[in-house]
Amino acid sequence: MPLCKTCNSLDLEQEDCMDSGINLGPFNDLLTKAENGCDACRFFCNVLQTSSRWTTRLDKLTERVIFLDSSRLDARKPTKLDDCTYCADDLCLDQCVSEDYEGPMDEEVDRVRRIPVDPRDEQCFSLIQAWTAECVTHSTCSKPLPVKLPEKTIEIPADPAVAPRLCSSDGRSGSYVILSYCSGDFESFIQRESGHTDFSAPLDVHSLPKTLADAIEIARQLGYQYLWTRTLCTSREEWGSDPARIAAIYGQAALMLSAEVAEDAGSGIFHDRRVFYSPAIGRNKDKYLRQRLLRWTSDIEESPLARRGWEIVERMLAPRILHVTSRQLIWECASGFQFEASGIVDKRTGSGQIRQRYVKGVVQPYLVKPFQGQVKEAGDVDDEVDISERVARLEAWHRCVDAFSKGSVSVPSDKLLAMAPLASVINDGTLGKYIAGIWSSDIAFGLDWSRPYALLRPAPEYRAPSWSWASVDGTVSSLALAWPQDLMQEHAKDPSWLKKYQPRLVSHHITLADPQRPYGHVLDSSHILVEGSCIGLTSLTRKLPDEGAFGLMSADTQKADLDKFGSEIEHYICMIIQGDAWRVEEGWNPHRGFCHLLILKPVDEAEVLRRVGFLRISVRSSTDPHTAFDALPWERRKLKLV
Repeated sequence: MPLCKTCNSLDLEQEDCMDSGINLGPFNDLLTKAENGCDACRFFCNVLQTSSRWTTRLDKLTERVIFLDSSRLDARKPTKLDDCTYCADDLCLDQCVSEDYEGPMDEEVDRVRRIPVDPRDEQCFSLIQAWTAECVTHSTCSKPLPVKLPEKTIEIPADPAVAPRLCSSDGRSGSYVILSYCSGDFESFIQRESGHTDFSAPLDVHSLPKTLADAIEIARQLGYQYLWTRTLCTSREEWGSDPARIAAIYGQAALMLSAEVAEDAGSGIFHDRRVFYSPAIGRNKDKYLRQRLLRWTSDIEESPLARRGWEIVERMLAPRILHVTSRQLIWECASGFQFEASGIVDKRTGSGQIRQRYVKGVVQPYLVKPFQGQVKEAGDVDDEVDISERVARLEAWHRCVDAFSKGSVSVPSDKLLAMAPLASVINDGTLGKYIAGIWSSDIAFGLDWSRPYALLRPAPEYRAPSWSWASVDGTVSSLALAWPQDLMQEHAKDPSWLKKYQPRLVSHHITLADPQRPYGHVLDSSHILVEGSCIGLTSLTRKLPDEGAFGLMSADTQKADLDKFGSEIEHYICMIIQGDAWRVEEGWNPHRGFCHLLILKPVDEAEVLRRVGFLRISVRSSTDPHTAFDALPWERRKLKLV
């Protein structure tokens, strides 16, 4: 393959150790050299022109000079050639060796993997079957066995000449595939997609929405006889009437197809893919470059499905998923991810926040246990339960909450309803009672949520109590996931902490819109009574020691309401949720710590308040911070939170 003079002399080993990277030349020059036959320049241009950073402003790209810097393409202004940009995006590149390379390989080096342009290629289906067979051997994954079919399914004959049909399971067993795609929230499949109400009538595949027709083809190619999709639920009420049954439908599915590219039912699942590889370059012409994102999950996290709350819940419920993305097929199960275009998985990007991210391998074991044995009935918490086991289950729940909050539902009041199947199976009885999105076993864990550095949006109409994450729009962060992992265990052993600072749930009163749906909508008479250590917000900020104390406040309001928030601040009360600023134990640094507090606003009745914000105090003091903290005028109060 022909190379221009610059690309022919590229030394990738030199690039790794250069401060400013290798100057490849002005972008327009790369375009010209690509047109004249340089395959490496063509690769660089393809990556740049399709990148999220430049694809919508190609006119600006023509004014830039391109550098290969730290295995990333960097487009710099001619007047600022020393200005480097470092970030994890689709301009980052990996070095690969050839397909037939047999020598020693670093774990961060992969072989070239050429994938078919058309995902319907036989090679793709063979790979899916291999992934499925491997998943069955995972100790962390449930086994796809014949189970009782959902009440309504699409029956798919093995012969493609025979039309599929809607069918009623009538108690039959079998293996089935689920389709997750961007549909309207609970469109009636029978009326809006098939046009049929007769379960014996065949479906005209050519008249079906393309996404559904493609899913039928995939299921048939993989040897599955039945397909189910959420739109076979006729309404939200059916989803909420028996959430454990819905969880079982997903949890017992053999496979879920996730149509990441399709923005609606008519977009289809199958789309041509483009994976760019450079020709052989480098000192010995034995290295190939490709985009690093092929070993990331960004094509999943940034897809249309990732912005939709119902579909996020589907992903969390399903034990194994085939993600059909714009670039490649990606397999997800409790053992991790596998990529069609990459044989290695990125273990560095985001690894520092691993406890704060949804990970199927952490959450899935708690979702499949109800289908594998008897589950304790939810109720009061057994004091003898190992606290570490309970905390791990709470962490799994709040990972799900945080992931769900990144999406939206077309009917905002459906937030609790959408999460109902997860809530119904994740509690084995040790989490206590479900109270509008949080659990009674560890009230501090559930109340400690916020959106640091940004504003949340309270619902214009009531849909949940102010202390519940479901009461606001926007991404929330369950801050308990960032607590030191032994913090709750240490507090459990420390009587002084329990007596002075531990918030205690005295009672709770949740008024359900439908008493038969404990995980569904709640009414505005719902409240909790919490005993906690309180102090006025203005008093707290005045009395905090000037040295080393840093307060970070997050308001549960929109920017337009911030002035009102500030004008009423003298009436606000803070209640401690969690912290370690006063922690005293061997090996613990007494000069560092944090404290999380709710900001509460009184309402008309005495001792009745609602949450309006969150405050984090970080202590970085050269003196003993817990002494000053203990000296603050804390008052134990029982407050009714609405």
